[in-house]
Amino acid sequence: LYWTPLPDAAVEGSIWLNFDETKLGLDLGILDKEFGPDKKTDPLMLSSSPTKTGKAISTTAKPKVVHLVDSKRQQNCSIALSRFRMAPKDIKAAIVALDDNVLTLERIQSLAAMVPTADEVDLVKGYEGDVALLGETEKFFLAISDLPRLAQRLKAMESTWTFGQRFHEVKGKLKLLDQAYGDLKRSTKLLSLLQVVLAVGNYLNGGTPRGGVYGFKLDILPKLSQVKATSSANKTLLHVIAEYVATSVPDASDFYESLNSLDEVSAISFKLLQNDVHMIEASLVQIDQEDAVQGFFGTWSDFCKTYKRVATENAAAKDKLSKQEAAKAKQDESKRDLFQQFTDSLEGDANDIVANYRSRHHKGGEGGVVGGLLRKDISRRRLSSTAGPATS
Repeated sequence: LYWTPLPDAAVEGSIWLNFDETKLGLDLGILDKEFGPDKKTDPLMLSSSPTKTGKAISTTAKPKVVHLVDSKRQQNCSIALSRFRMAPKDIKAAIVALDDNVLTLERIQSLAAMVPTADEVDLVKGYEGDVALLGETEKFFLAISDLPRLAQRLKAMESTWTFGQRFHEVKGKLKLLDQAYGDLKRSTKLLSLLQVVLAVGNYLNGGTPRGGVYGFKLDILPKLSQVKATSSANKTLLHVIAEYVATSVPDASDFYESLNSLDEVSAISFKLLQNDVHMIEASLVQIDQEDAVQGFFGTWSDFCKTYKRVATENAAAKDKLSKQEAAKAKQDESKRDLFQQFTDSLEGDANDIVANYRSRHHKGGEGGVVGGLLRKDISRRRLSSTAGPATS
């Protein structure tokens, strides 16, 4: 097939970079049948065929390549090795020297998939024939068979390529979470809105164990639009609350404009973020372990400059996430989204919210929702609050 191969430099950043045709599972033996040499015309297939003069054509049989490993394994490895365009001994030298000019991330991952098993090492080491006759895969296995802890070495090398990007991604997500948490806690408009919901809820729940509470869990907020008004089939409790906000605290109507950080942070999974932090920690531990055995850091000077700082920052991030997880442990598992996390932080401010309402509206007259709420006996509030925040 007379195509023009792309140079390695042209492959970087192109669609070809991530191709791995070995995963297609093609039966390439069909190509031998369909496009192999014609036995009727190929001189190598005409063993001692007589000529018109009666003399036989002398042919020399090509030495047969010796394959020791499984045919599919041999095929996959051969394809991968062909991309290196290097002799097995040179690949081995690059691994020993931790040469990142040769061992790119893609090549390291390719090598990790080719690490021979103990059985495969025994096969190639037990071969007593001419090594030159071995297939490329077998020659490669034989060359690297004496490298200790090869799989661990390659994994540690892979981590030095990937940990930087992974760390910065986690750090960015943590920064977004911090920003969103701060925005929520500082949003006076949101607090005003929640005060209105608290007043309405306590009034509607007056005379019941769910009335007279200091605060509530925020999982009730999406349900406000499900409470239908008796005065109109098209009206809900959310409409009524919106009217109260418009008349009592109109500045809070556009509360969401001060919470732009929530758009980005809403896509972050807390559990996945925790998992990312744990994976970074595990990779750093592995690098430490391999360095203790094989002395990597003498070669990876650039990596070492940032390693300790990253390890410290990652430990701080893990500690912070662990504390947040512990704080959420008392919540129901199905309610662990960002707003429920924020609910916990608001619980400490609930007393101040009620106190502010009391001081602002205690002399506000006898009528209205707020007046009805604040006339409730303070002892009932305390008794009700001991049973925990209302959830609906």
